[in-house]
Amino acid sequence: MRKILSTLLILICCAGFAFAQGNNPTPVPTSTATDAAEPEAIITATPGPSPTAVVIDPLLNISIEPPLSIDLPDDWQFGYFAHIYEELDGSVATIPYAIYRGSIRGMLDNGIETEATGTIVILWGYDTVVNQFTASQTGFNPMLDGQRMLRLVMFDNQCVIGLAPQKQYNLGEQVAVGTTFSVVDCPNGDPDTRGWFASTNVDTVNFSVYAFADPIQPVNSPFETDLQAILDTIEFSVAERFVTEEELVATRDAITLTLTPQATPEQ
Repeated sequence: MRKILSTLLILICCAGFAFAQGNNPTPVPTSTATDAAEPEAIITATPGPSPTAVVIDPLLNISIEPPLSIDLPDDWQFGYFAHIYEELDGSVATIPYAIYRGSIRGMLDNGIETEATGTIVILWGYDTVVNQFTASQTGFNPMLDGQRMLRLVMFDNQCVIGLAPQKQYNLGEQVAVGTTFSVVDCPNGDPDTRGWFASTNVDTVNFSVYAFADPIQPVNSPFETDLQAILDTIEFSVAERFVTEEELVATRDAITLTLTPQATPEQ
């Protein structure tokens, strides 16, 4: 199952979590829970001889509003979360993200009316991986970062993921780079999908935006125009609203400390 969506579906079913709903989620309250309390990151010792083996719930009880505004259709929902994932070098990392979902209706070229669920996911505040042969002088490579997050965070790496050549996209007035992608043959019978991502760096903060629809839609279907129209409304406000570097470092250090195996006292 797609890593982010599957985690959210489990949480919705088990904890009664409710997305916020509204036309313009900025300024907005952070996402709230129903009567059931939001779950903490669960760390449970696995039975066996090794005291260091742990099972970790990848969805963290950290809700940080991204430093941007976006205008949503009236019936769309949104939520803010954080996710634990394994980096390319095997280290444990965390990433905050926002997810927006809602209905998309339109007419295909053959005159058939179609309806799908559109999804926009914004990953932000993550570290960059620099390719010394292609990175710019600033040390950022949004295209490589977007591909990395696509495989490590957005979808199961066992899926067959296809990418088209790089192209430019607009995120509001910000120019971003990315490409269209297709995701098929995922494990556990997860549905195929297709969409695109666009990545950029604003005031030294990395952003990757992923847009797709379910069920999978044909090329040049209305969902592409509708989702891009929403992305056109994005306004970044990093300088005014971004949490300090000290706060992000403190959060990462706390999570790393929690995940670090502790020595078992001798009896």
